[in-house]
Amino acid sequence: MADEEKVNAASEDDFGSDDDFGTTDGGEADAGGDDDFGEDDNDFGSDDDFGDNQEVGKGDSSTDDDSGSDDDDFGEATEAPAEPETPAEPETPAEPETPAEPETPAEPETPAEPEAPAEPKGDEGDDGAKGGKSTGARGGVRSRVKKPLTPAQKLVRAAKKKAGLEKLPPLAQLMVGKSGVKMKICDIGIFIEPPTEEALVELAEKCPVPNRCNLSTQVTARHVKAVGVSVLTSGRMYQPIQVAKLTDGGGAVEVTSGRHRLVFLALAYGAETTIPVYVEEMTLDEARDAVVVSNQARKARALEKAEHAMLAAVGGNAEATNDEIYASMVTTKAKAKKYCTYQTIDKGYPAKLGFPVSRTSSRKEGGLTTITSMEGFWNAAIQWSKGMPRKVFDGKFKQAIEFVNAFVAAAQACDDFDARQHLATMPLRAVGKYYIEVGAEKALESVEAIATALVAMGDIGRQKSDVTYGQLSETLGS
Repeated sequence: MADEEKVNAASEDDFGSDDDFGTTDGGEADAGGDDDFGEDDNDFGSDDDFGDNQEVGKGDSSTDDDSGSDDDDFGEATEAPAEPETPAEPETPAEPETPAEPETPAEPETPAEPEAPAEPKGDEGDDGAKGGKSTGARGGVRSRVKKPLTPAQKLVRAAKKKAGLEKLPPLAQLMVGKSGVKMKICDIGIFIEPPTEEALVELAEKCPVPNRCNLSTQVTARHVKAVGVSVLTSGRMYQPIQVAKLTDGGGAVEVTSGRHRLVFLALAYGAETTIPVYVEEMTLDEARDAVVVSNQARKARALEKAEHAMLAAVGGNAEATNDEIYASMVTTKAKAKKYCTYQTIDKGYPAKLGFPVSRTSSRKEGGLTTITSMEGFWNAAIQWSKGMPRKVFDGKFKQAIEFVNAFVAAAQACDDFDARQHLATMPLRAVGKYYIEVGAEKALESVEAIATALVAMGDIGRQKSDVTYGQLSETLGS
């Protein structure tokens, strides 16, 4: 029995370790449930009263002793001396060995089956703690299956997984060392316009304050996830969230640095979460300048660079006229292509592009080409010289837009057209060179032949633009 009690104690200790698991998952109920199992073990232990039954057996023995004394009385009768064999009947009391059956109660090992509730470990914690007992935990798992995660929850889960975490760290850990004005995330202007990505739609409804400091650069779920992984991996945010309190905007508060971090915090901890932010009072134009400066510290996309170049040139005045933008911004050929990007993509001036253009190389937005590839075309197709009047430059710019619209339409009509091969940066640069070589009018007249010749070259996406340009000149003449 002692050995068995050791075994039972060991099993109970093992099960007790499950209390740690229950606590980790936030469920005192689990720990309590485990203690209940322990108490059951103690109840079984109290069945050592069966051991006390052995005392009862001793009591029986004493009774047998009384019987013995009775036998002594029988002995005094001196009748049938053989009767002393009757005292052998105490052997029947030896049946207290049946009380030894208390060993069956040693089956308290069956209560050790409470180890089954430890199964919540297989549920990675979150689901196991909520139900308290094993049945509750399993019920939680079933309900989780019935109610799938939202796109926002999937984004946060993916960020945790990539960062190697099972649970989000306390918000205080991420914000350690940060000071400033405490504000609810939902009271800060984040989105320029309502996002269309499912992971962000619901959050945008909870954060209705618009952001006017940034221009067309949108918050994307992909970037939010990447930033979230970085924050979770680091275990803290090293840079504060910076916001502007607009003196000419009714006191509205809009983020100037840290939009994606702010969105991740809102998705992970809730839009009503209060965090410390660095607040500075400024005008809208000053806030836009602040956006330009803050984004110089990170890799910006082509459109952002064009927008930042424009804002820097006009002192953050997004309402500047075309003359002001051109005079301040177009001071080099490199800046001339940024001017073209900003005017066509953001303003549709002096004419709109007739085909979709993606902001990223992945072309997930469904664009036929990218902003970077278009800049290659502008750089080759539009001549600029210092002192050139804006109207002259814009006239050349408009002709180039008309040509490229016709070129893309003609290329799409070709059977072997592949946007990733024929509208990549190198081929478009070659087309731009040919356009400037033969002249705008002639290029527009022969646009179908140019498109057909280029598509017939096959996979030329990575071929040097000079080689492609040479092949076009050889095929079409100059």
